[in-house]
Amino acid sequence: MFTAEYFLDMHFKDGKFVDIFKNETAINYTKGLNRENKLILYYLYKYGEVTMGEITNTFFLPHSTTNFTINKLQKTGFVDIKVDANDNRVRKVFLTDKGATEIQEMLRALDSNLHNLFKTLYNIISVKYSDDFSEEEIKAIDKFMNIIF
Repeated sequence: MFTAEYFLDMHFKDGKFVDIFKNETAINYTKGLNRENKLILYYLYKYGEVTMGEITNTFFLPHSTTNFTINKLQKTGFVDIKVDANDNRVRKVFLTDKGATEIQEMLRALDSNLHNLFKTLYNIISVKYSDDFSEEEIKAIDKFMNIIF
């Protein structure tokens, strides 16, 4: 099934962020979070506790941007930071319960947007262009849509 998590996972290759579309996917659910905030929340949701350095390297951000972004997310209560038990110089970032709830709500909103997008495309294809497709092609489109939904 084509879900928001599947869609977002397409942006990660070998644990690194790859900006496939070069623009932000339309998610009407933002709560004042910018693109980096949402991506970092999703990254923490997917990979769990990570170091500040891992976030910097994954998203190719300057250290100052990572620090600013994580501090902002900490102030909102979405993440928390703890010092590594083995190395006091290393800070680990993790989602709080509030952050996990937030990313789950964003994923539900994205799922809804994707569902509506594919439903709209299907309606356009099946109504407006139905005469342009053979019976086999229509069956293939129906099969594809059943897989997605």
